[in-house]
Amino acid sequence: MSRMENLDTEIELQKAQLRAQKSAEGGMTEDDLYMKGAKLAQMFCIAFAFALPSLLLWRVVF
Repeated sequence: MSRMENLDTEIELQKAQLRAQKSAEGGMTEDDLYMKGAKLAQMFCIAFAFALPSLLLWRVVF
């Protein structure tokens, strides 16, 4: 294999990796409404998981 063929295959590999990365991102950005909604839902679930044991304890004790 010649040096030129090696360079060509390396360039094609880099192009393929870039295309795969862009398709994996799916066009989603941090500013997207979907991403903000997902983050809000995640924070709600975490807060609920922390609050539930305390609420149950207050209900049983008092």
